[in-house]
Amino acid sequence: MIRKKYTRDYQSETVLSKGGKKTVVTYTGQYYRFTAEPAVIRRMKLVFCVLSALSTGVWLAMLLQNVRTQAKSWMFLLPTVLCAPVVFYELMGLWRLMTAGERVTREHHDKLYLRLRAVGAAQIALGVLTLAGAVAMAASNPFSARNLLLCLGAALWALCGAARVLLGKNLRMEAEQ
Repeated sequence: MIRKKYTRDYQSETVLSKGGKKTVVTYTGQYYRFTAEPAVIRRMKLVFCVLSALSTGVWLAMLLQNVRTQAKSWMFLLPTVLCAPVVFYELMGLWRLMTAGERVTREHHDKLYLRLRAVGAAQIALGVLTLAGAVAMAASNPFSARNLLLCLGAALWALCGAARVLLGKNLRMEAEQ
């Protein structure tokens, strides 16, 4: 479905076919292409796929831990649950990256580059909040290896966001002439 923002990029025409009249929608908007070399884009697709798999796996592992009986567990759980939209948009951005061809539409461009950069920044911020909550929870409870792993997981999740922001410059796109 075409969002209202991108409707001017499309034009519908009615054409005659063997079965009668048929409406055909064609893209008439601006196309975009990556500024980096194709080898760099292939490598970034692999790197972003690994980053997404790692950060999603770490987030799920942290989310599925039963920490309800620990003191100040809400300080860890609240930011971890708030990370759900970030993970969702991260996977949507990854899908756009993996399906991007040599040239893409304006909508694909907006939902690829801008989404991955914004997701990386949000992941850093929520990762730091989750790490602060994990440290506060670990400090107010007796030492356990699980609390240490939760702190490391939150730090790793934030680092995945930082890597996404730093590597995102390789996914810049320019309008075709």
